[in-house]
Amino acid sequence: MNILPLGSVVSLRNAEVPAKLMIVARNGILTKNNITGYLDYVACFYPTGVSGSSLQYFNHEDIQEVLFVGYVDDLENKYQERYLENKIPYPKLKLNN
Repeated sequence: MNILPLGSVVSLRNAEVPAKLMIVARNGILTKNNITGYLDYVACFYPTGVSGSSLQYFNHEDIQEVLFVGYVDDLENKYQERYLENKIPYPKLKLNN
């Protein structure tokens, strides 16, 4: 799996409200049901951007459609190469846990 770059815009499958989300962070740490873990992406609603507590957490497998792929340069390519090698010290959470 290639992780999407920052700035990518996606829609999610099984979303309660259909929306476009723009990825603003990766490997977001979150506590759900007293379990601290991570999800692949953190995103804000597009086109409004980050405001208050409107951040959305989700995993790559939750994406229905990639509407736009964010900026990619040498730094991003190197990040992509190292991404799978990184060991995250938290369990991976799912949207429905």
